[in-house]
Amino acid sequence: MPQNGLESLCCSDGKVQLPPFQELPVPLKALLDGSSPDSKHFLAKIRQYNCAFQMTSFGGNALRQVGWNPTFKVQSQVYHRIVSLLPETATDSALLQIYFIADYNQQAVACMGIIPENDTGQDNHPRRDIIMSLQQMIHETNSYVRRLKYALENNTSSDFIIEIDADKWPQGEHERRYNAPASNEDSVIVSGDQHNRRDIVIESRGSGPR
Repeated sequence: MPQNGLESLCCSDGKVQLPPFQELPVPLKALLDGSSPDSKHFLAKIRQYNCAFQMTSFGGNALRQVGWNPTFKVQSQVYHRIVSLLPETATDSALLQIYFIADYNQQAVACMGIIPENDTGQDNHPRRDIIMSLQQMIHETNSYVRRLKYALENNTSSDFIIEIDADKWPQGEHERRYNAPASNEDSVIVSGDQHNRRDIVIESRGSGPR
């Protein structure tokens, strides 16, 4: 409820009760606290740490204008580019593929390799011990990583596809809980125009983001 005590239409006049936020895992909660040297370092480099653990890459047609322009502009669609679960070779792991490297030390090296060295020196570069702590947390708490690893480890075929169908959802569940991307639905009306909703397809092995 707002500070003025008035109920908002967005909450159906106070009838919608949102659940409280889940408690953050211990390593992340401590790093976001801001009181310790480790936390201050993490908050100062939080974008680099976030980049190290990204599972997909950004896709879009960025508009680059001449001269100083503080606004990031994208023309048409914004989308995520995703790689296959496994790289073509063991040394080419990137994005989501990093989470399937068996050795956690090699995982940390791959994560660190995503972040380029900068001119401020090694002291300000993201730290390996924090990377490994967050890496372990993701493996223990992230449902997407656990499910994809389970699918990979328990499938007898070396070549398979996981598909999230845009028009299907588990029986008994609300359809909007499992919404799939619908960015191909334009905000214009064209007579006779036909389009299909997008499915999400993850391949076991392939080359490059798509």
